[in-house]
Amino acid sequence: MTFKHAPSGDSSITIQFTDQAWEKLGAVPVDREGEYTFVLRPRTERCYNRLLCEVKVEASTKIVTLRSTSRVHNRTLYPVEIAIGDGGDSTTCGGIAVKLGSTCLNCL
Repeated sequence: MTFKHAPSGDSSITIQFTDQAWEKLGAVPVDREGEYTFVLRPRTERCYNRLLCEVKVEASTKIVTLRSTSRVHNRTLYPVEIAIGDGGDSTTCGGIAVKLGSTCLNCL
């Protein structure tokens, strides 16, 4: 993934994906704090992929985070395993299985 900053006066970036079929995303706004969701084109298989751009300011520094639109937090006492794929089976093509440890803040 490569990033290019727009000319001065336009607070946006362009995102180009290396070795991926997705088209580049132009004019991704980074001038205001917030979350912006973009659909990646062309779609792969039967669905569109999405990219979330989160902009925030901490200690006078602008932080731009690019991530998935899915975020999972395990706030239980027990580890949890989450599988993403066709039918929730991590053994299918492209399936992903993730184990999340306990992060219950009230339990520490």
